[in-house]
Amino acid sequence: MGFASFQTRSKASKNYIVLKEKRAARIKNQLIVNTTCGTLIGLEFTTGNGRIVAAFHGIPFAKPPLGELRFQDPQPSEAWPGVREAYNFGSVCVQIPIIYPPVSTTKMGNEDCLYLSVYSPNLKPTKLLPVVVYIHGGELMSGSGEIDKSPEFLLNYDIVVVMPNFRIGVLGFLTLEDDIMPGNMALKDQVMALVWLQNNIASFGGDPNQVTLFGDTAGAGFVHYHMYSPMSRGTRLVFQVDPIIVFTAIFDKNASNPFLPFNPHNAEPAPVPWSVGLTSLSGLLRSAAFVPNPTSLVQYDKCFLQAVPRTLLFDTTASNPEQVARQLREYYFDDQPITMDLFQNLTDMFTDGYFLWPAIESLRKHEGPHYLYYFDYLGEHSFQEILAGRRVLKGASGLDEPIYIWHIKNPIEIPPPTTSGDLNVQNLCTTLVYNFATFGVPTPPGSPLIWPQWDEEQQNYFYFGNNGPSIKRMLLPERVQFWSQLNFRDKVDGST
Repeated sequence: MGFASFQTRSKASKNYIVLKEKRAARIKNQLIVNTTCGTLIGLEFTTGNGRIVAAFHGIPFAKPPLGELRFQDPQPSEAWPGVREAYNFGSVCVQIPIIYPPVSTTKMGNEDCLYLSVYSPNLKPTKLLPVVVYIHGGELMSGSGEIDKSPEFLLNYDIVVVMPNFRIGVLGFLTLEDDIMPGNMALKDQVMALVWLQNNIASFGGDPNQVTLFGDTAGAGFVHYHMYSPMSRGTRLVFQVDPIIVFTAIFDKNASNPFLPFNPHNAEPAPVPWSVGLTSLSGLLRSAAFVPNPTSLVQYDKCFLQAVPRTLLFDTTASNPEQVARQLREYYFDDQPITMDLFQNLTDMFTDGYFLWPAIESLRKHEGPHYLYYFDYLGEHSFQEILAGRRVLKGASGLDEPIYIWHIKNPIEIPPPTTSGDLNVQNLCTTLVYNFATFGVPTPPGSPLIWPQWDEEQQNYFYFGNNGPSIKRMLLPERVQFWSQLNFRDKVDGST
């Protein structure tokens, strides 16, 4: 598959030291934590607000997936001698990084990449702190839990943040649907990180019984899958976009240790507290590619009946993909030629097919407490400028919301919010995450604005807008109704 030529990281022996008497006094003053695999030395990390927290990087949570372990389920990490320096990030997993625009063609990373970072504001609190685990996105092909985003905004609250790497691309998903190459290695790596967390997070001041998963874009799809897997029970779940309705990991019932032993479309997710949402221009993640190259839109228009089933992933799930494509063309474009004058309509089609309808359908399947939000705030910085080269539409692109929760470092750094409006949204977003991780609800009693649960009758959702937040009902009902009657998945709905 071409991966044999990739260089792998050597054993991490240079990252740990053996204690000697003459060094003991110096180390005693540093941040030291004992884990099941050995002792770690961390370092201090200062947030933008000046708060000092402990940071531990490059912690191995599994054996390096090399040699016979390539394409196999992750194995627990081995113990190391002495004291390991947790000062530097572990390697990113093998990937071709996605840069908007264009997609990069430069390979980077190593196969020895199963490492995580832990950030804690208090290693020895009087009461263990809630834990947030961030599952990174990157279209299943790129990204890193350790280096893509800094959690400094969230660390102004009393929570512990864990950010793992996991295998992606071919190394994360290739399968023969047997025990030789079972598949879903990326998801099983995430489970192994959660197992490590259960055994060790108390040493960092975190509560192993109060764990919230958080994901954005494809990472949100990963989080949603954990709701369906028997491997991942017992966590509280938050995610933003890309539910599993349009997500294509492996249904691995033939493996001896399956992550998904059944078809999630016909299964019940764990009834845990859950929040799901989208941005008003989520579909810009797909439509933006047409902005710098309008001639490609002309070609897409000519081949619409053949192209859109593949674009929206129903070419193999619908009995009659071209008929579904005709319905989409009539509804969104009134059977008119698709030009840049209809770019908003094109973006809406992608928003609805990838994000809106999957979110609503997922809410209808979920039995536990669940909340819906719609992010429409456009601030000083927007990924529109990166995705499309300029601001082309009014609203928030699919990557705008994370700007207010994380300090985005990679693939392109986004400056932290500075305007009063952006800072207010940052405070609101991080407070909601903290509340959800701490109380299991986004707005506990006494909050200025109470966010009610979503139900079929009221369909309440939390609205983030430039005039402030509010509670609204019935998110884009006509567009939801249109998708509810499309037969775009009739070939798989009955599978088991």
